[in-house]
Amino acid sequence: MIIVAKYPNGFKLSQTYLPYRDIYGPLKIDNNHAMAIEHYSNVMDWCKKSLVGPYSLDVNDILAHGVRVRLGNKQDQFYFQLKWG
Repeated sequence: MIIVAKYPNGFKLSQTYLPYRDIYGPLKIDNNHAMAIEHYSNVMDWCKKSLVGPYSLDVNDILAHGVRVRLGNKQDQFYFQLKWG
């Protein structure tokens, strides 16, 4: 099952490109990208602590409207929706 943890407060990422590095080193990340990365970290930490069954998410799952998570357990889906709606 694929589910999305939407960003809080109606936040929407204006683009799905996250500039981590270029050939000269790390790029400056603007405030919107920092918020998206922080939300991704929160979702990942919550999944590690709270989910029972298998799940999958990585940095490529940062989307315009939230963070995509692949769940392998139906009970986890219900619990996930209670938390992330």
